[in-house]
Amino acid sequence: MLPIKEGLNKVGHAFHVQAHGYRAYKGSARQICDKIIQDCWNGKYFQTSAGHFNEFWTRDFGWCVDSLLKLGYRKEVLKTLAYALRVFSSAGTVKTTILPNGKPYDFFRFAPDSLPFLMHALNSARAKNLIRKYRSFLQKEVVKYNKKVIDPTTGIVRKERFSSMRDGVYRNRSAYDTAMVGMLAKELDRAGIKHKLPDIKKVLLKKYWNDSYFLDDLSGRTHVTGDAQVFPFWTNVINDKNMMRKAFQTVRTAGLDKPFPLKYVPHFVRADELTQRIFVPNYEGSTIWAHMGLLYIQLLQKVDKARAKAHIKKYKDLVEHYKTFIEVYQPDGKRPYQSFFYVADEAMLWAANLRVLL
Repeated sequence: MLPIKEGLNKVGHAFHVQAHGYRAYKGSARQICDKIIQDCWNGKYFQTSAGHFNEFWTRDFGWCVDSLLKLGYRKEVLKTLAYALRVFSSAGTVKTTILPNGKPYDFFRFAPDSLPFLMHALNSARAKNLIRKYRSFLQKEVVKYNKKVIDPTTGIVRKERFSSMRDGVYRNRSAYDTAMVGMLAKELDRAGIKHKLPDIKKVLLKKYWNDSYFLDDLSGRTHVTGDAQVFPFWTNVINDKNMMRKAFQTVRTAGLDKPFPLKYVPHFVRADELTQRIFVPNYEGSTIWAHMGLLYIQLLQKVDKARAKAHIKKYKDLVEHYKTFIEVYQPDGKRPYQSFFYVADEAMLWAANLRVLL
């Protein structure tokens, strides 16, 4: 569950937007993205948005860190990492989120992507001093991670209920979580931190790849999901362009990139989490997610430049139409996601990824 104060903040934001609309930034898409990034920097850390997600989210920061660095924000990135490590080490654990009051917590529960994205950010920022300072803490987190995430009898992700990209949907050893383990192993190797994580490339190829796309999980279901096609490649655990072409063709066939990328699934899926069922139905279903859409476009540039260019233009047009960067859109793409209690957030830090693409 989201802490009460933060939950009320998001409900209050929904009512405010319903009554007054989103805050409008002036200028071109590039200028709007630049201003949003500046507004997401609060002097202590990069917030996930200048809207209601004013917390530090480990995974969201990891999605954006490379673009932030390309845009010249290394000083702010290092300060964010120093802040996060100070909080996490004091608490004795890495979490999904740090609240504005400095308290870390996991939303909804432990997430296998928190430590991987933290390590990715540290390596991308060349934060050798921070890695050296917190090496003992990070090493302990790796040991805990291995015990909590990897099943020693199978050598793959445990059949557990973890938080993940789709917090409200239960998946049986998802491809996304599996790719996160692979990314963590690569990042630990880069940082010179010891680990005993399995060879995830072999796991993904043997258990998830079906010669056309990656299965979402090991439940036996064969439906196509967006994150399962993006993250094995985005993490560079799998770097075969022919496989990427096949997976992205399946994305198009399934309609996950229509009218623009990217959807988790092509049709409505009922959330397992009661709070999502009641307050934000279909929030993580067939809605269009900008964070994943931009990461997909980053990869698509490698195999289909023309289609990637068209998608970039669509996001540029959306930013200039709404005068901000919207979190998530309704399945038809005609308006931001909205329920009675929730309205898609605005001014997302994810704008950094679009700014680099532009």
